[in-house]
Amino acid sequence: MAKQIKDLSEAVVLDNNDVFGLDNTSNISKKTKFSTLKSQTPNGLEIIIDGGGFTLLDGTKTPYIVVPYACTITGWYLRAGASDTFSADVYYAATLGGTPASITGGGIKPNVAAATNGNGTNLASSTTALAKGGVLTVNISGTPAAATWASLLLSVTKS
Repeated sequence: MAKQIKDLSEAVVLDNNDVFGLDNTSNISKKTKFSTLKSQTPNGLEIIIDGGGFTLLDGTKTPYIVVPYACTITGWYLRAGASDTFSADVYYAATLGGTPASITGGGIKPNVAAATNGNGTNLASSTTALAKGGVLTVNISGTPAAATWASLLLSVTKS
């Protein structure tokens, strides 16, 4: 019989970024609805936003995600699970206790427009330098109608 866990504080994240937690029957199962950060390549940080099978909503935020190394954002690639229109506003704080502020508000926010993919390198007026140990979170903006998940890859150059 699977061990039951009471809340998300007992969820487990493995080295390969698989997340395990409660399923609908209170059994441990592999989860995909928790947001995770992966250092997939030396040149990118990926943030997964998953609606747990439900359409993403305006205002949906990911949990705080720790930046694993100092870097500079050079571009972005946003992929949605279905053709949709929305943007992903990225918030950043230099420390875990800091107040996150939008780093994409002054530039072009990562977005998809009636598509499943969007990308860009126009980061004018955006904060691009990230410190090791800083924290990121993503806020979905707009009115997604079909996408139940999105993947935001921030292209970076390590400092």
